[in-house]
Amino acid sequence: MKTKSLLNNLIDQNQFEHYFQPIYNLNDNSSIGGEFLLRTNMGSPDFIFSEAKKTNRLYDLDTKSIHKALTSSHFINRRFMKKELKLFINVFPSTLINKTFPAFLNDIFTKFKESCQHIIFEINETDTFDLNLLFERVKLLKEYGFSIALDDVGKGWPSMQSIIEFEPNYIKLDRYFSKNLEKSVNKQDMIKSVLSYCDNTNVNLVLEGIENEESLNTARDIGVRMAQGYYLGMPEKIN
Repeated sequence: MKTKSLLNNLIDQNQFEHYFQPIYNLNDNSSIGGEFLLRTNMGSPDFIFSEAKKTNRLYDLDTKSIHKALTSSHFINRRFMKKELKLFINVFPSTLINKTFPAFLNDIFTKFKESCQHIIFEINETDTFDLNLLFERVKLLKEYGFSIALDDVGKGWPSMQSIIEFEPNYIKLDRYFSKNLEKSVNKQDMIKSVLSYCDNTNVNLVLEGIENEESLNTARDIGVRMAQGYYLGMPEKIN
């Protein structure tokens, strides 16, 4: 009961913050943008999201997180001294298919219209959901001018069908592919195959989980152009 009360306070009073982890262009080592990562004093993000889901507050937390990230986006542009950074904001499928999401989307579009073309909604999570409705909501996001990224590709979600039918602007390959990449020809060949698909369909590929120089060099050698990970840049608190 205490956890539920603390969680409700956290959501209702916006007692959470975001850290920002950069995503780099490996061709010239410049930052193309980055990902907003929710942080709280209650525990890991996975724990918070799990508890919010149990108490039917995940939608509230997710939409408040999106709104807060959009509100703080100007701090990111000021820090990197750029106005066209790509800002990745996580969103759960269950949030997208919620009946009130279209109204929420219209509200944030009205408030943050100038930023829309630089915002990438990063769809994550492995729960089952109404795939047809999700396709419709993704289409709606695009109609408003937002871009779409599919997260954790290769981890189980999304399926190949989803990749084809969502037509995302970005595919983020799971960190599994980065781990010991320099030692695994199979991983290298798989990434090359995904890169080929992305090049043919005008999709941007981001390789997650770069944690050492060897993986970075191998990724660059096989043609990866965008990457994210602790070796490239640690998540930093947004002031």
